[in-house]
Amino acid sequence: MERRVFFLLPHVEIRGGNKTVLEIADRLTERGHTVHVLTDTGRPPAWMDVRAPIESRERWRDRITDDDIVVMTWDYDADYLLDIRGHKGYYVQHFMHFIEDIFKLPLDFFVSVSSYVQKHTLETYGVRSHLILNGIDHTVFHPRADVPRVDNRVMTLGWGGWKGAADVEKAIELVRAQGQPVDFMSVHGLSSEEMARAYCSSAVYVSGSWYEGFGLPLLEAMACGCAVATTDSKGIDDFAVDGETCLKVPPRDPEAMAAAVLHLLRDPGLRRRLAANGLAMAQRFGWERSIDAWEDLLGLRSGRPHFLEAGDYKRLAAPSPETRQVIRRVRQTCALRRREERLARIKSALRRVLPFR
Repeated sequence: MERRVFFLLPHVEIRGGNKTVLEIADRLTERGHTVHVLTDTGRPPAWMDVRAPIESRERWRDRITDDDIVVMTWDYDADYLLDIRGHKGYYVQHFMHFIEDIFKLPLDFFVSVSSYVQKHTLETYGVRSHLILNGIDHTVFHPRADVPRVDNRVMTLGWGGWKGAADVEKAIELVRAQGQPVDFMSVHGLSSEEMARAYCSSAVYVSGSWYEGFGLPLLEAMACGCAVATTDSKGIDDFAVDGETCLKVPPRDPEAMAAAVLHLLRDPGLRRRLAANGLAMAQRFGWERSIDAWEDLLGLRSGRPHFLEAGDYKRLAAPSPETRQVIRRVRQTCALRRREERLARIKSALRRVLPFR
């Protein structure tokens, strides 16, 4: 009997990390494996079709067996991971963590989404991880002959906070102050098809993120033929090479970003060269290789998970006193983070419907 695989997500809102997990679950399901995505509500995403069943985690809490594999993808799902049976792993999609004690838990395996995340996880926490790079869907993200590219259009992903949207907006103001016309497009909440068409219509894609675990939109933009200007957000280093596939600037520096955008808009030759190099780089990142790696790690073809070769996988069943202390701290922090998350969602919902801030 084949092992079942469960991916944990708190929700399925449009996020790069969620999109990646859903793609992996969907493509493993397409290959005939038994995969479930467990969320707080069990509701499927409205923005993406997923063949893997998406179900409430509470429905499965007591039904997961010792032979199943459970993959956590967000820090504060660790409390659920500790409550259930099965082989347990953490898919590390970032290097900024709310609960660093997670890396002290004797989980069966860790997977890093980028070379920088893998390096940071080892150097900061002393934890070795398997590197499985993201892929992109080249049937969706590719140059479109029916979408004309606007030479002065600059596109960005309009998320605030650490995504640096405010920095990008300030940079665009500075570019315009130099007398350069800009057709600025800030997007959010689009489907993959809508995003692809937006990329294809843009001459330049800009990312202002302070830090990224992988930076999926940058790679998608490259695959659609955009020239890219980006902050040096670390997790993008597997494909974002300054002066070759993009222009890099320091994070939180609108003046430097403005200079990079202005350079790209005023130098068509540079823009074409970076776009061509970025498109060639993006071709290296397909889903087939990534899904092959997931199959090998989880033993979905061989019948024996690769991570079992690393040592004793029953350490959480009989934790040491030190591990019990770590588990207690993790549970406390998870409870606090979930309360904060619920409050933030309530506030966000109220802002959308009430006539005041």
